[in-house]
Amino acid sequence: MESNLKQVPGIQAVCVFVQSDKTFCVAIVSQPEKGWNSVGGRPNEKALIESIGSKCKSLGLARFETPTKVAIDDTIWTPETGLVTASMKVQRNAIRKHYNQPGGLLDNMGYRFPDK
Repeated sequence: MESNLKQVPGIQAVCVFVQSDKTFCVAIVSQPEKGWNSVGGRPNEKALIESIGSKCKSLGLARFETPTKVAIDDTIWTPETGLVTASMKVQRNAIRKHYNQPGGLLDNMGYRFPDK
């Protein structure tokens, strides 16, 4: 899913979250390693959601496969932070833990995971 979303202008680093008890999925978009200017500037959240919807529809993805909420974060995911590997692949569990705090990005989207 993330590879499809990287085709949307403004997205270079993204992580999608899905919960089986929800009818929608969400995405967190991180600032690219080279900064927002490398993708034409920091995306507007509303415009980004519309672009994601259009892209997913053009790919024939089901509605539940299309993130309906997107959080944009200025944090740059690096191997040093533990949020991506050395080859820049997302570390889903580390990213979830990082954003799953009360008042965090996942919580703000109504998508907080239960504490283990």
